[in-house]
Amino acid sequence: MTQPKPISRNQLRAARALLDLTQATVCERLDMPVITLRRIEGRPDHKGLVSDHSLRQLRKFYEAQGVQFLDQGDGEGGEGVRLRSPRSAGSATT
Repeated sequence: MTQPKPISRNQLRAARALLDLTQATVCERLDMPVITLRRIEGRPDHKGLVSDHSLRQLRKFYEAQGVQFLDQGDGEGGEGVRLRSPRSAGSATT
């Protein structure tokens, strides 16, 4: 089984924004301290400050909400995020 490619802090911030969720909401749903998400989203090198488990937990959560993480080779724009299917009315769209 191959490991999924790492996702960037920019992709994580974009995924949260795409779903129109606050840091507090994400952390409440995942039972994760807000400081952990702030470190992940705000520091280019969060190694040693955040566990791999927290990163996997975030990725799994966003993917369950319909977020698809794009790698550098997926399309013309490089890395990014998109929704697999349209969200219900009232959600953020980009």
